[in-house]
Amino acid sequence: MTYPGHTPYAPWLLEQGLPHNAWDLVVVREPVGRLAEQWARLEEEWAKHGDASAAWPSEGVFAVKWLVEGDQAGRSEGRLVHVGERELNQLREDLVRLDVDDLYRLREFLERWGLLGIGVVPVLNPSLADAVHFYGLSEYSWQGADDVAATRACLRELQRLAHGTDPDALPRLWEELEGATLCNVSVTVSRTGLEPRRTAWGLLGVIMLALPLWAKTQARRCGNERCSNLVIIPKKKFCSWECYNRFHVALSKKKARALRRLSQGESVSAVAKQHGLTPALVRQWQREKRQKKDPKPRRPKR
Repeated sequence: MTYPGHTPYAPWLLEQGLPHNAWDLVVVREPVGRLAEQWARLEEEWAKHGDASAAWPSEGVFAVKWLVEGDQAGRSEGRLVHVGERELNQLREDLVRLDVDDLYRLREFLERWGLLGIGVVPVLNPSLADAVHFYGLSEYSWQGADDVAATRACLRELQRLAHGTDPDALPRLWEELEGATLCNVSVTVSRTGLEPRRTAWGLLGVIMLALPLWAKTQARRCGNERCSNLVIIPKKKFCSWECYNRFHVALSKKKARALRRLSQGESVSAVAKQHGLTPALVRQWQREKRQKKDPKPRRPKR
């Protein structure tokens, strides 16, 4: 794996995978359960810095269920998400297709891939840069709860970057995020030698590492012209089996209409233009029909 820029450890991190947890989530409109305790501590921190404008996020937070319900047994419902090189294409595809304005779909995405890990972003109309600069700070990055508005803002910007269509977008982002910390890497000594250990605080660190890799290949439109979804995985033409089937059913109908018009004496170029096809494809269909109608006689066996 090659990796552009001056981050030599990024390929190794993604090949090995960055583990973090994913949980069943609920949207909390006001501080309850353990979140109320965390919020009280955060308000105290803001008061120490002379900021009296602390307010619970207007759109609420995505919170792990057991934090809200107080059920310690619910901790076992979490699962480890291992995002490595093999999972990156699927993560990118899910990201670019995500409708961040649909709260249900957004929650499904986070339950599958894990929370971004941004906690509460104490900024009105937060951006990706705002979230990254507060990312990992203990007083803001609560374990198991993310600001809904900040999550949407981050994912909108990450979607734009994941398309890979703007070569200047990443350099501009690096300038904005200079000095930010996204994940930890440490090295321990074992009997077999040195063992690097890596920890991602959330999905945001994984996506940020993957962005330069994604920038090397642009997202493509689904091969079904009536579908607006994007396709990321190499050599994959359609976003789903449904689109694959719809494309070929529509193509077979076009083929039948084109052959019927050719049999009525119309020219290849006229038929191709009428149905939005290439003349070469129409001629190929014409040859195939003739071969089926008048197959070459087989030579008798000696």
